[in-house]
Amino acid sequence: MTTAFSDKRRSGIALLGDLPWGAHLCQFYQTKEDLIDILVPYFKAGLENNEYCLWVTFKPLGAEHAKKALERAVPRFEEYVKRGQIDLIPQKQWRTAGLTRSGEAVVSRLDRAIAGGFEGLRCAIKASSKKRGGGACYGADLLSSYNVISVCAYQRDEFDAIGIMEVVKEHRLALVRNLGRWEVIESSEAWTVKHALKRSEEKLHSLFNNMSEGFAYHRIVLDIAMKPCDYIFLEVNDAFERLTGLEGKQIIGKRATEVLAGIEKDSTDWIGMYGKVALTGEPVHFESYSEALQRWYAISAFSPHKGFFAVTFSDITEKKKSEEELLKAKTEWELTFDSVPDLIAILDRSHRVVRVNRAMAERLGRKPEQCAGFKCHEVMHGLPGPILGCPHAKSIADGKEHIEEIREPLLGGIFLVSTTPMYDEAGKLLGCVHTARDITARKEAEEALTKAHEKLKEHAAKLEAANRELEGFSYSVSHDLRAPLRAIAGFTRMILDEQGVAFDSETRRKFDIVQENALKMGRLIDDLLRLSRLGRTELNRSKLDMAALAREVLREIRMMEPERELVIHIGDMPAAHGDPAMIRQLLVNLLSNAVKFTRGKQPARIEVGSLEGRGQAVYYVKDNGVGFDMKYYNKLFGVFQRLVPESQFEGTGVGLAIVQRIIQRHGGRVWAEGKTREGACFYFTFRPMQGMMDAATRSMDEHGKS
Repeated sequence: MTTAFSDKRRSGIALLGDLPWGAHLCQFYQTKEDLIDILVPYFKAGLENNEYCLWVTFKPLGAEHAKKALERAVPRFEEYVKRGQIDLIPQKQWRTAGLTRSGEAVVSRLDRAIAGGFEGLRCAIKASSKKRGGGACYGADLLSSYNVISVCAYQRDEFDAIGIMEVVKEHRLALVRNLGRWEVIESSEAWTVKHALKRSEEKLHSLFNNMSEGFAYHRIVLDIAMKPCDYIFLEVNDAFERLTGLEGKQIIGKRATEVLAGIEKDSTDWIGMYGKVALTGEPVHFESYSEALQRWYAISAFSPHKGFFAVTFSDITEKKKSEEELLKAKTEWELTFDSVPDLIAILDRSHRVVRVNRAMAERLGRKPEQCAGFKCHEVMHGLPGPILGCPHAKSIADGKEHIEEIREPLLGGIFLVSTTPMYDEAGKLLGCVHTARDITARKEAEEALTKAHEKLKEHAAKLEAANRELEGFSYSVSHDLRAPLRAIAGFTRMILDEQGVAFDSETRRKFDIVQENALKMGRLIDDLLRLSRLGRTELNRSKLDMAALAREVLREIRMMEPERELVIHIGDMPAAHGDPAMIRQLLVNLLSNAVKFTRGKQPARIEVGSLEGRGQAVYYVKDNGVGFDMKYYNKLFGVFQRLVPESQFEGTGVGLAIVQRIIQRHGGRVWAEGKTREGACFYFTFRPMQGMMDAATRSMDEHGKS
């Protein structure tokens, strides 16, 4: 989506970085140097951003001193002045002109700025405390809807700490000098609103960018008589660009009369119609032809608040043309339709049924006229969209005839389907003649034989490829990787033993890093080998006492960290049937992780147990450790995927991949739930005994048949 509101603007203030349109902040000042520190770089950035700048000057920094400060800071400052890009207006003059209610006055100047070719407006205006008749900077809420960035300046001596926080609530943030340094204050309310708006904006952007209809948001422009005379593009989505051919970044902030030449003379009276919507709030829906774009559109317009309007639309140009042309083509086919025994339908470019012959209607159990108007994939396949490999879609795409064999359950069989394109006199593609011939009996025999043959070939190819890959991997790990690692570790140790005494601390530290990383690489290789062997190792299933196995594994793990305070609960669990070595490795990996990731928790809690789910046991390992963010869940069981830095917790990133492979070998499922800093819970299941017996029976039957 291209939008005037989401564009980030350089603030010029190092503490703040970029700011969005609509941002309003405040500055607490004591001296004119305070004002120069903030407002001079602020306006310098505005000039460089092609923004109109309005500085209402006030004591202790008058207009002349402000101008001199800008001349020193801004190269070619006089050129900006000649362009009319900046105005410095003394506060007394601003008040004399009756502009104390600043919001409306600034918006008025914004209209002139945009008409002058500037992208928006930034301003600085003085505000005062409530006890002196001031308070929130007038118009701050109003300005948040426009291409405006504003600073409200408050005299620091007029406020105590509570007063400052009251002012901050009215703004996005505040700049305050404390002990000689500028600091940024942001209220809790502003923080909450900002993050809520960010989430809302992300959802809206996702919605608008995925809309098939065009969307545009505008501000109406009024003339001196307060009548609509133009409108300004504020926001458009991707579909808008596709449907109109206009590039969003080229039109945002511009008037419609600049973008769409002659729109004010169009018979539809677009400006008048949209102006009525923006000013009265009454929505409209209509179809109209745009002379400027030479397209037909179906349009809906509404006003979210006075002075603004939004438009959603779709291009119906082709629909208008095809409807007219298809009516002509229909008469030419009338005489042939009902005499042909094959199933025939005329379809338009959007898969809509224009007409079917008697044979097709009878197969569908409808009258011919009852089929018209529906999408072909609805009446012939009972689906919301075209089938994969749809011949009609191919013909519409390339304008050629296509023939496919398609199974169509609603028509009762397998058909040889052909789609023949239809063109008008000018060579424009209108749609297709869809013809289906029943070949069910012949295809059923061919299909059964083909499926069996292809399935066998596929399994054989996959098995051969997997074996080659595993053999090559094992050889590489065993020979190509281990030997160099042993050499690195051995020679560095020899150097340290023989010459380490003469090394300085930094050289010795570097040698230690080499040794440590060589050992780490060795552990990685061991884990990868263990992972690769899981696919080839034969399963030796037996009945396992899961609770006893968990207690045994935890005893061994606790011996590695005897000083840890661990609160462990192992509940009653049903027996499992699996390979003892593999299931032990699974528990070692899960429980080691639980112990590792609860470091720093007082006390660390680990729970092992089971639940009943869909007629089978669901085992789990739960802890109150660092947890993880569920939005990274898809990385959790990947090889070398780590969700926490290695500097905090050691590991190779292969442990959970091994867990997943073990569960897959046992025909089960593994998944997890977690929350950052609140812990994680890993669940896993095994294939039920009945499922294993059924699989064994099928294997024996297939072996007997062969």
